Amino acid sequence: MSRDKGKKTHSLTFHTIMLVLCLLPVVILAESLGEIVNFGIGDIGLPDALAGVLIAVFMLTQEALSAFSAALSNRLQRTINICLGSALSTIGLIVPAVLAIGMITGRDAELGLTQ
Repeated sequence: MSRDKGKKTHSLTFHTIMLVLCLLPVVILAESLGEIVNFGIGDIGLPDALAGVLIAVFMLTQEALSAFSAALSNRLQRTINICLGSALSTIGLIVPAVLAIGMITGRDAELGLTQ
């Protein structure tokens, strides 16, 4: 594959900044949704840990449906790529971003782990 010489590429710094800027609203919206879910779970009287499970389900539904669709179409490589990409983004991007935002805002981030 040859690259078009007229195309300008951006630096690693640019892409890193854009990644953070695009990820930040997702994390903030997840936190807002988490507060709504926590209120509903507390009102019903269900365990607090259920909130984390519900937020994870909301966040991973898109990837799960795409992987399931690819599996039904017998595209194994695409299915595995989607699943691994989803796991990598959660472990490598979302969790550190949530922890960093929690540290910046002075709020404790609970990952549902026992001490």
